[in-house]
Amino acid sequence: METIQKIGWSSLLVFQAVSYGSYTILVHLCEKNGRILFSATSMNLVIEFCKLLVSIIGILSLLRQQKITLSNFSFKKSFLFSIPAFLYFINNNLAVYIQLFMDSTSYQILSNLKIFSTAILYYFIIGKLISKIRWFSISLLFISGILYSLANLKKSQSSEKNLGNILMSKSVETKSTEIYITEIGLVMVLIYAFISGLSGVYNEYLLKMNNSDSIFEQNFYLYGYGCLYNFIGFYWEKKFSKDENFEFFNGFNHYTLLIIFTQVFNGFLMSLVMKYSSNITRLFVISSSLIVTAVLSVLIFSLKLNVYFYFCFSSIMFALFLYNYYE
Repeated sequence: METIQKIGWSSLLVFQAVSYGSYTILVHLCEKNGRILFSATSMNLVIEFCKLLVSIIGILSLLRQQKITLSNFSFKKSFLFSIPAFLYFINNNLAVYIQLFMDSTSYQILSNLKIFSTAILYYFIIGKLISKIRWFSISLLFISGILYSLANLKKSQSSEKNLGNILMSKSVETKSTEIYITEIGLVMVLIYAFISGLSGVYNEYLLKMNNSDSIFEQNFYLYGYGCLYNFIGFYWEKKFSKDENFEFFNGFNHYTLLIIFTQVFNGFLMSLVMKYSSNITRLFVISSSLIVTAVLSVLIFSLKLNVYFYFCFSSIMFALFLYNYYE
């Protein structure tokens, strides 16, 4: 039985690495003429709503088994989850639009900077001690990401207008067959990495602070607020949209549905990892997903990997090895 459980857990982690690594690929497949076909807030609202439904089903099952009671739920506990939910709301929508300013592999490499921000925030917020070898590893990770960005930074003729074009749902210049990063993309991904680290540390703290609470109860709070934020975001997006035919499901296709499916599953599995496993497991998934993204980028987009990618990839793998195996 123990062997079966290990195989099942390993299979789930492999699926998570694949879904994590394929996210950026699927978003790029939803591009047309340099424009994301769907609304980020509407897609993320569907994702959060599906997660909320699963949480409710789990709660009803626990109530029927009398493992929890309605007295377990309180507004005070739920309010604590409004903060990470808001941070996730910002990041989940930011992650979609970052794709317009860099290729898939660059996004996956630079998103590893969230490991750097997570480790730093663990130290300053939770007070978790970091060994010298781990300080070296996260410093190597950060320096590798910055050098990779500078080496592949490309100026777009319309770079100063790109952000405004996105907000007005207009097309922007994009490339898919070569590695590239724009100035705006670099700024956005640095913001993304910091918020990701902050939301991850805070959410893990909440999940483990009330370890006796059901994961379904905690996710109910988190995804309930997530639905609220994305609903408000979509309302304002629709109000200020230049497209008179702007509707909730505009631009949804089989790639969008695949994103929704994988992200719903991925969200719950990440919650389980943070509650019952360790941050090392999370780092393993993140590092493995980089390989998935690189392979899919070459196969689907015929992306030409350059020497900077191989150097940065090797540095990241080495940094993660040091971080995982040396306390």
